Amino acid sequence: MRVLVVVLAACMALPAGAGLYKWVDEQGNIQYSDRVPPEQVERARSEMDKRGLTVKRTEAARTPEEIAKEQELTRLRAERERLEAEQKAADLVLLRTFRSEDDILMARDGKVQAIDTQIGVTRSLVAQTQERLAEQQRAAADMERQGMPVPPKQVQAISDLRRQVNDSYAAIVQNEQARAQVIEKYDRDLVRFRQLQSPSQAGAAVPKAKERVSLLDTVVPCGDEAACEQMWKKGDAYLRLNAVTPMRLPAANIVSTAPPQKEDEFSLTLSRLPDKDGSGTRLFLDLQCRDSAAGREFCNGPQARRVREGFKAALTAP
Repeated sequence: MRVLVVVLAACMALPAGAGLYKWVDEQGNIQYSDRVPPEQVERARSEMDKRGLTVKRTEAARTPEEIAKEQELTRLRAERERLEAEQKAADLVLLRTFRSEDDILMARDGKVQAIDTQIGVTRSLVAQTQERLAEQQRAAADMERQGMPVPPKQVQAISDLRRQVNDSYAAIVQNEQARAQVIEKYDRDLVRFRQLQSPSQAGAAVPKAKERVSLLDTVVPCGDEAACEQMWKKGDAYLRLNAVTPMRLPAANIVSTAPPQKEDEFSLTLSRLPDKDGSGTRLFLDLQCRDSAAGREFCNGPQARRVREGFKAALTAP
């Protein structure tokens, strides 16, 4: 009551049009004055009229740290709203595109099959190109044994064929990566579809895509040029150690054995594949069996699997 009386008395003593300011100083004491001292202008304060009623409230000035935090909070809220809007849009597209889980699985498996077909075609082209390359190299070797110079045109043909083989293997690796991405995307879509349509089933296992040996299992990034050269030597030694058909295409960026002639044989091809963006190089070991039921079964058997599974370990061993 005493404080109220003091406040009212101070307000009544003010000149017409003047206001009374109230604030809390550094020591936590309430202060009243008809003007705010310069050293107090950044503090929170109230302005009262002659009746002692608050007519205006001024908040304390924010520190640079508080301003920065507020800006970051605003940015985070805007980012959250953007992500929520994107998710809503994606959910709408998902529900409009697919009517059931089976639709999603059919779309996934159809794209996977298309990629598998493309990989199979490319691997067949690789085998054909290697045959042509072997013929050109045999002819060049015969000329050298007879003391004849190999024509520049034939040297260029051999170089072009080697490049075609490497380019084909680069395309195979890219398709394998695309296959993995397709499976990941559609499996993620299926989980989200369940969350939207049947939340109780959201945790159920996703039916797997057609399983087969992934060629990415024998792709190894090799870092800088010196590291790549060391890994290439290890890869070359590993190929020769595990070869079951004769060596055929030793070269700077590709080493290969002859195609399998029996159902229990496989060919091995080691290639050095520069990344398209020039960021690095990968070594790729391709293992191929005869294109027959028995050959495919052998390719999935323990001997072939051991060679594939041991490749990365052999290249990365100290």
